[in-house]
Amino acid sequence: MIDRLKAPGDVVVASFVVLTLCCFAATAIGYNGMILRSEDGGETWFRQYAGTNAHLFGMSFVDANIGTLVGRWGTVVRTTDGGETWVRQSLGGSYNIGNVHFSDADHGAIV
Repeated sequence: MIDRLKAPGDVVVASFVVLTLCCFAATAIGYNGMILRSEDGGETWFRQYAGTNAHLFGMSFVDANIGTLVGRWGTVVRTTDGGETWVRQSLGGSYNIGNVHFSDADHGAIV
């Protein structure tokens, strides 16, 4: 499910946002599972849902489609279709994860 945000009327307020740019797509993450995506250089944004309300702290995209988000309570979610769908990954803990980096689709580090 994707909700389109209409500019300039809709406002999303977040006290924590991480933004990444990759291949002309931009993704912003933050508190309460917030994921926003733009595919037109930030002109318009739409909300994506990863099935979590956990605060998201870090992300890594290797291209416009393949990305991993990490956050509170051991949250790790991954997409291979630009965020249309997200799949939860399990690390077996409930600790906070602050950052992630993938060098390609299959090799990365989570800290």
